[in-house]
Amino acid sequence: MDSRPIVKKETIFTLKDEVLLKSVFHDDLSRIRGKNYASKKTVLKNLTKGQMSLFMFISIYYHNQLGWQSFLDGFSSYFSDGYLEDIKNGLEYLGLNDLLQIIKQCEKVYFNCNDKVKMKKEFDFLDEQYRNIQDYSLKISVEYVQNHANEFVTFAL
Repeated sequence: MDSRPIVKKETIFTLKDEVLLKSVFHDDLSRIRGKNYASKKTVLKNLTKGQMSLFMFISIYYHNQLGWQSFLDGFSSYFSDGYLEDIKNGLEYLGLNDLLQIIKQCEKVYFNCNDKVKMKKEFDFLDEQYRNIQDYSLKISVEYVQNHANEFVTFAL
């Protein structure tokens, strides 16, 4: 089965940004919600490279409301199944280089800093960096989808 939903061509350019990003996936992605990452990967492997990359961005965009440390703590059980690598690969694919650099810094702090006060200070700084580029990252993701629509959807005739 093709992982790309069928949409009207004008849809790609008329939907609000966040709605557009969700519209490039079939509804069956909802069935992986709450599962471990190894289970999710069995469904995600059927996505196009663009969809998989966008899914990784969306996982950050919607789950990083409480800051990087909370985000990483919440998804730490996914790390052994390649979650962070998949995120980094996805961000690179979409051209989200600023966000990719923040993720790499977060990873260093999370795995290498043993001083809780220093760690909090580092994450506070990285949280601020993310807030500064969050809207821009969304815009770049939307533009990627619009400019490479065939990776995400099939156009209705």
